[in-house]
Amino acid sequence: MITMGHVQGRNRRQRLSFLGVRKYAAVYRIALCNQWAYVGEQLVRSIFLVVIMYVFSELWSTTYAAGGRPTIAGYSVNQMVWYLAFTESIVMGCPRIMQRLAEEIKHGDIAYRLTKPIGYIGYNFAHYLGEASIRIFVNFILAGIVTTFFFGPPPVTWGSLGCGLGVTAIAVSTQFALNMTLGLLLFWMEDGRGLDLILSRLVMILGGMMIPLPLFPTWLAHFCAWLPFQVVAYLPARTLVHAPGYNLGQGVGLAVGWMLLCFVLCGLLYRQGVRRLYVQGG
Repeated sequence: MITMGHVQGRNRRQRLSFLGVRKYAAVYRIALCNQWAYVGEQLVRSIFLVVIMYVFSELWSTTYAAGGRPTIAGYSVNQMVWYLAFTESIVMGCPRIMQRLAEEIKHGDIAYRLTKPIGYIGYNFAHYLGEASIRIFVNFILAGIVTTFFFGPPPVTWGSLGCGLGVTAIAVSTQFALNMTLGLLLFWMEDGRGLDLILSRLVMILGGMMIPLPLFPTWLAHFCAWLPFQVVAYLPARTLVHAPGYNLGQGVGLAVGWMLLCFVLCGLLYRQGVRRLYVQGG
């Protein structure tokens, strides 16, 4: 029998859940607006991306011309350069949060964060997405202009574009979860710069940021295809350029699995870290 108390309790839980979503949505909007307010600075920082894309354009043009082949590992020169435009835009557009987490934990500022009526991991995730949305958008625009000038429009279809945007959201979420997992290790460590550097290099090399995985030796390509780092760079870029020979369903399933696993690790490390938390001098 459903009583009035059950109905009231369910309604209360629904209201609390809705309010929780609104809190994180508000954090996302604030981060988005703050980042947009300084979009000029982001454009200046993205000049380096323009230089990178010019270098890659010249490098791969020479490589394909010297090889005398229209495709390499299934990629035409147009697909290859656009692939690199997508990976560079996504990875360079993801904020580096390790230093901020290190300062909060090292100086005890996290103790004040814990008193707020919003989850610490959820707050950082919403803020991260707000910053990443503007940064990746700006990077896409600038990298796209350079690549279109040299190689024409991107080799995408409406289907690959829709799937690519969804997979990009998974990639950014996974990158956050990886960074947050390493950041929370600072409860037990004093300096996380080494971990941050290692993660960025793993994404760059094993994640296919610089070179698509099919160009690796076969055994290494198969090994990297099961790692979480390829979720951040290789998976969204290959989906967007609509390169053949890839099981998208399997790739997305693996990506979602890694993303959820990393978030579970974040939760476990956070709970254990908060138990160890103590603040000196105030």
